[in-house]
Amino acid sequence: MVESISLSDLPRSSNAEVHHDVQSPPEADGIAQQFHRAPEQDRIPIGPGENHVVTRFVQNPLKLFKPEQLVIEVDKFLRANPELEPDRRDIQHGAQIARNPYAPQAIEDLSPEDRQALVNEITHPYRYPFRFWLTIAACCCAGALQGWSQVGIVPGNEAWPEEFGIHPDTTKGSWIIGVTNSACYFSASLLGVVLTDPLNERFGRKGTLFFAAVVNFASAFGAAGSGKWWHVLICRALTGIAMGTKATTSPILASELSPASTRGSVVMGAWQICVAGGILLGFSANLAFQGLGKRAWRFQISSCFVLSLPLFLIITRFCAESPRYLIKKGRYREAFDVLCTIRNRRLQAARDFYAIAVQVGIERNHFQSSGSGGTMYMKRFIQLFSQRRNASAVWASSVIMLGQQLCGINIIIFFGTTLFLDSNYSLTQSLWICWGIGFVNIVFGFFGVYYCDRIGRRRLLLWLYPVMALFMLAAALSYHIPAESSAKIIVISLFVYLYVAAYSPGQGPCAFLYSSESMPVTHREVGMGFCVAVNFFW
Repeated sequence: MVESISLSDLPRSSNAEVHHDVQSPPEADGIAQQFHRAPEQDRIPIGPGENHVVTRFVQNPLKLFKPEQLVIEVDKFLRANPELEPDRRDIQHGAQIARNPYAPQAIEDLSPEDRQALVNEITHPYRYPFRFWLTIAACCCAGALQGWSQVGIVPGNEAWPEEFGIHPDTTKGSWIIGVTNSACYFSASLLGVVLTDPLNERFGRKGTLFFAAVVNFASAFGAAGSGKWWHVLICRALTGIAMGTKATTSPILASELSPASTRGSVVMGAWQICVAGGILLGFSANLAFQGLGKRAWRFQISSCFVLSLPLFLIITRFCAESPRYLIKKGRYREAFDVLCTIRNRRLQAARDFYAIAVQVGIERNHFQSSGSGGTMYMKRFIQLFSQRRNASAVWASSVIMLGQQLCGINIIIFFGTTLFLDSNYSLTQSLWICWGIGFVNIVFGFFGVYYCDRIGRRRLLLWLYPVMALFMLAAALSYHIPAESSAKIIVISLFVYLYVAAYSPGQGPCAFLYSSESMPVTHREVGMGFCVAVNFFW
């Protein structure tokens, strides 16, 4: 039974020895003092020649300190933040575990319950309190709403132009239809993601998601009551603003709540799987309302509002704010209390709390040492490309985001009905094929959830790209099958489904997951926003 496992049975790293020299490494002395300073206090400057120190221990800065020195640093931190004094013991132990969870000094004096909780993180990696999963559920609602709101207009592309006198066979008519369809993506990339940074800065992750839910709710009802074609255009643009803020903020919130051991699968499940689920729900609603005739498109385009309501309720009442955001704002007591509600033991909350506080301090200091002060959007945006660490994250994430758009999935998902109608299928057949695409998308997405933390994001992308290309080529060549052949629809559908099955575990989820993880906290909102803008614009 797993209950018989103890921490002493787990392998120890080479850093597990007990140190007796209290002196900290020389390169840590100039940086360590900032960790226990509140954000509003003056920082300890780091000269240009010392910037290599920052990049050297971004992964785990606590490794620079010997255990005895770390005790002193935590004590300084607690003296600067006396509201945390009641939790001194847990924070001291948590800091040692964050430094090296297998070192003897990290696990001494722990209660049996704390020891078992640390073991359970390995043996039961998804066992977390109700509030953690409730907050992840809010991110899931945001993802599902994202997918649903995108496909609601797909079957209506035949109906609403006819109702408003738009003729798709004319140049003007085709432009109106095209711009109306793409309006949500342009507004998401040019407006939604730009609003993300100031909204997150002012209202936090929770407030930004609430804003997106309200806008999505209003745009859905507005589209249902449209009296002119440009009313639909405006509502689609408003939907895009909500899409941009959701797509940027939801993966960030999920990644900042989740422990490192399960972050990939939680973020992937809360975002990409739920986006795929939202697409499936959207296709299901399109089928359900198809029998209403010429006015069916009004119900199809606005049906996504049903997901806005639970998103309102979860976010406003029960959702947890990001501890990393609270720490960045200097709200240490609140951040620690939030972590206590989303971790099983206070020791685990203290470990993550101190590790986050140190990481935020380093990244803030790195941001300021580059010559910029404050948190203005343009300064951080420029630093996305002027600082090598940020630029590497931005370019890598942007390439993956661009690849998601150039791989051909949007033709299949968002214009599938038109694509199959042009191949002489009936509207009902086309809608059912699209429904099957949504079903395959969500089912095979779970393989990505399972493997992303086991084999890594990069391998999923590299292994599945050639498979996607092969199946897309086969689907395209299948259009040469004579139209009178009954095998044509079967063969095309088969290769399209296989293509989607290869897309769902790799390129689909890894783009947003990689982008949410790779940005430093000082540039996370603006960096993620830029990458999402690349995704939606293309």
